Amino acid sequence: MHRIAPYLAVLICVYLPSRVVRGQNVDVKVFDPVASPYGLLNVHASKPLDHLGFYLALTTNYANDLLVGLTTDPLATEQTTTRPVAHRITMELAATLGILGWGEVGFALPFFLSQQSSRSPFDNGASFVDRRGLGDLRLWAKARFLKGKRFLGFGLGLVAEVGFPTGRKNAFMTSGGFSFIPRLIIDWRHSRGYLIAINIAYKLQKKQVIGDLIVDDELRLGLGAEVPLSFHGLSLIAEVNSAISVLERGANKKTLDNVPIEITGAIRWRHRSGFLLTVGTGFGISRGYAAPDIRAILAFGWGLGFERPTAPTVSKPKLVVVNVVEKPKSNRNLRRDGLVDREVKPQTFEPYRPLPRVLFDKVTISDPDPDGDGIPNSRDKCPNEAEDFDGFEDEDGCPDPDNDKDGIPDHLDKCPNEPETINGIDDDDGCPDQGPKQVQLVGTKIKIQQKIFFAAASDKIDPKSYGILKQVAAFMKQQFHIRRVLVEGHTDSGGDKDMNVDLSERRALSVMQFLVKEGVAAHRLEAKGFGPKRPLADNATKQGRAQNRRVEFTIVRVARILAPRPTSKTPAPQPKAPTPTKLKAPPKPSPAPKPKPTPPTKKTP
Repeated sequence: MHRIAPYLAVLICVYLPSRVVRGQNVDVKVFDPVASPYGLLNVHASKPLDHLGFYLALTTNYANDLLVGLTTDPLATEQTTTRPVAHRITMELAATLGILGWGEVGFALPFFLSQQSSRSPFDNGASFVDRRGLGDLRLWAKARFLKGKRFLGFGLGLVAEVGFPTGRKNAFMTSGGFSFIPRLIIDWRHSRGYLIAINIAYKLQKKQVIGDLIVDDELRLGLGAEVPLSFHGLSLIAEVNSAISVLERGANKKTLDNVPIEITGAIRWRHRSGFLLTVGTGFGISRGYAAPDIRAILAFGWGLGFERPTAPTVSKPKLVVVNVVEKPKSNRNLRRDGLVDREVKPQTFEPYRPLPRVLFDKVTISDPDPDGDGIPNSRDKCPNEAEDFDGFEDEDGCPDPDNDKDGIPDHLDKCPNEPETINGIDDDDGCPDQGPKQVQLVGTKIKIQQKIFFAAASDKIDPKSYGILKQVAAFMKQQFHIRRVLVEGHTDSGGDKDMNVDLSERRALSVMQFLVKEGVAAHRLEAKGFGPKRPLADNATKQGRAQNRRVEFTIVRVARILAPRPTSKTPAPQPKAPTPTKLKAPPKPSPAPKPKPTPPTKKTP
């Protein structure tokens, strides 16, 4: 682009021997890169780093025609275009430290690697400005007053920046004195990474005059936005920045436009390790000083601990036991597993006039077997449902659609009296198989022996994890007493914390939707993303980060099976009639012993 940008400062030589005025103490640098992983290019965001979070940025940019003017020779009939700052390459080192999670402090030091100017025909070969040197050091402090999560995503912050005249003099590299810039930040941030930010700043600086150019206090305005892309951690950034002179305008208003306006755009890539890469370009849409014809931007950033996991703010799930009587007499809300589901609404019936309780009890007593299964009510646990007499618990009077309680109905179960083994081998035939179990119940967790994989930076489940998820679904259908399971998504600490929490929740929802498609009732599942808040291992190692990226299944509600309680309405069992006993005949008396004969006695004469 070949454009005469401001008609600046008529760097006029009234007399030929005096030549063109050399470089002065005017800082033609309006682009000040933001040293924050949450900010944009030249526009700040209200969100600060975490406490003691550290961020280091190195930004290089090339600008063309930052300063263009006209020189007039009294002996010539035409004006000559001069370019005091025709080409400039700037490298800026900046660092930021988070304070208490609501503020941060930082510094930035620019270094001009190369600065070239065009040569005037009246300059006798001399250059206008020096070729390289330091710029003005900047120190700043930022505080956040409104946190976006509490105010529908809107944030409010304030930045106080102080500039020191450390730049090389007479080279358009310094303002020639101290400067102070208070900046107001108003932004809106979405949980998925969308950002819109507005900056309103006022720069107090030393007044400088070069020919017709007067540089004094400025009102600096900035508007920027960031839109995340759906893959690979990329996002698009767009900005508009301007600096309006408040107290003084150019003396020659016909040839001087003192309102630089620049549009910039960039693409940014974030890595989970905290590394940021930004590539962008920009151009000036006005003829004000410091508005280049073209600008190219290359920035590197890296953070240490700015995504450090914090203490969990979500309480751990509690195991809730619901006491439910097994197979109650009323069949309302009765599920196939024989348990009452508290979350199902009672079945509606057509309006009718019910029998009084007294008449109902009389009818029930008069009919000892209302379901006609041959088992009287005194021994029938399900008096209104007939026994199926399939050889399994036929004496309780209740039908048994799933004898082995493996979640597969008997009419589809090839082994109705042997529960299925959930191990990924023919889990739908209802028969136990040889092989280790891939899904097990351990305490309040459903443990899986395989890891669930997703596409990179996405909630799309990898097809190689379909098998283990189908086993989890089969296990839940088998364990009917598990009423509610929390699907937990977890990530490591790399990258942006809010994006990690959002990604973990979307992955948990994807797993939940997969289980519902496999036949698990939706009311038995809920999903929650915790991001990096609950690490299992150290995020400093590659193995630890891989272990922290996981999906867990936590049981939060179960149903405890109890025996039915006897009620006062249940008729008491009638006493059994005494069984007659056979009377035994009295034993025959033993015969009396015969008297022994006494020996004869001899008579004496």
